[in-house]
Amino acid sequence: MTHGTSTVDEPRSPRTAGIDAADQRLDGLISACADGIESAFEQLYKATSSQLYGVLLRILKTEALAEEALQDTYIKVWNNADRYRNDKSAPRTWLVSIARNHAIDVLRKRSSREDVELNLDKAHLEVMPDRAQAFDQQHESSQLLDLCLERLSEPARECVVRAYCEGFSQEELSERLQRPIGTVKSWIRRSLVSLKECLDGHA
Repeated sequence: MTHGTSTVDEPRSPRTAGIDAADQRLDGLISACADGIESAFEQLYKATSSQLYGVLLRILKTEALAEEALQDTYIKVWNNADRYRNDKSAPRTWLVSIARNHAIDVLRKRSSREDVELNLDKAHLEVMPDRAQAFDQQHESSQLLDLCLERLSEPARECVVRAYCEGFSQEELSERLQRPIGTVKSWIRRSLVSLKECLDGHA
C-alpha cells in the first residue's frame, strides 16, 4: 500500500450527505485512510482515540491491556478502512464496534480470569456478531441488531446498548439509571433472550 502525506479537511465523497459535520469529517478521514493517507490516520486517531480507550478500559479493566488493545484496534481500523460503509453504520459506531470486538477477543484468549473480569455474561457473547465474519457481514448483522433493539423498552434497550457497546458494568448501569441491580440484571437477561429470538427469527 502506498502511503500519502496530504491532510484531510473535508470528506471527498457525496455519500456523506445527510450526516452531521462531525461524522462527515470522520467519514472523510476513514475514506482517506482507505487510500493510504497517513496524515488522515493521525487525525482520526486524535479525534477518536480517547473514546475508544474508554470503551476498551471499561471492558478490559486494566490500563496496560487497554493501551495495548488501543494500538491493535487502530491497526485494524487502518487495515479495514476500505470496508467501511457509512450507509450501514455511523463512523463512531464502526470504530467502537472494532474496539469492542477486539477487547472481547483479548478476554477470550486469556487463560486466566484473575487479572481481568469480563463484565458481560455468557448471554451477551451469544448475541454479539461473530468476530470471524467479514466486516460487511458484520454491518448487515449490526443493521438487524438495530432492528431488534427497537423492539425493546427504552430502559432495557439502554442497558443492553451501554453494556454491549460501551462496556458499562451492571453496577454502573444500576447507579446511572438509579434502579436496583436486580432490576438491571433482569432487564439485560430478558432483553438478551428477546434479541436472540429476534435474530434467530431473521436468520
